[in-house]
Amino acid sequence: MAGILGPRAIFWVFVVLAIGVIYRTYTHSFIFLTLGIGREIQPIEDFPWTCIRVRNFLLEGCEDLWLDEQDRKLPPVDYVTREFLDALVVGANSTVEMFDLDETSDTLEHIKSIASEAIFTPNGVAVEEDGLGFVITNDHNTKTRTFCDLEMLSGGGSLAYCRSNTGKYHIAADKGFSISNRIAHDKNSYYYVANSASGLITVHRLVNNELI
Repeated sequence: MAGILGPRAIFWVFVVLAIGVIYRTYTHSFIFLTLGIGREIQPIEDFPWTCIRVRNFLLEGCEDLWLDEQDRKLPPVDYVTREFLDALVVGANSTVEMFDLDETSDTLEHIKSIASEAIFTPNGVAVEEDGLGFVITNDHNTKTRTFCDLEMLSGGGSLAYCRSNTGKYHIAADKGFSISNRIAHDKNSYYYVANSASGLITVHRLVNNELI
C-alpha cells in the first residue's frame, strides 16, 4: 500500500480516519445532543397528561439540604463529624432525604438523611418494590469542578445501590456511562439509565447487589 499511495497519502488517510473517529465519538454527541443543535423538541401538549407547576419557597433548589438550626447555614457537612466543609474544595453536600406520607395527612414526615461516599453527585433515584432498596445515579465521577466539565466529552457517572434498612451503600456500576442522569425501574427488575452526553439509554439488572 505504501508503494501505491506514498507516505504523504498514507499520512492524510490516517488524518481523515482520526478526524472521523473523533467526530463520531465525541464531537457529534456534543454538537447534536449536548448543545442541541438541530434538535426537535416535542411539546408536552402532544401527550395525554395534565401537568401543574408546584410553587413553594420550601422546594427551591431542593436536591440536597442540611440546615443549621442556629445560623441557618447551608454548607457541605462531614457526614461523620458534622463539621462544616469548604464547598470549593470538596464539592456540594450530597444526601438523600427519606420521608413518610400518611394518606390521611397532607404533611410529609422526615425519617432520615442518608449520606455515603457512594453518593457524591446524585441526580436520579429509582426505588425497589419493597421501598427499602434504591439505586442512585451519580452524574459525574467527582464532586469538584476541576474535571467535571471534561466529562461531557470523556463520559462519566456511576450507579450506587443502597439499602435503607441495613445502612449499606456501595457503587454497583461505574463503566460505560456518559453523564448518567435520570433512572427508571420496571416490574422485571430492570433499570433504565438516561445518559445526557451520549443520548443513549443503558439497561441494567441487579445481580448479587451489583448492576450489570
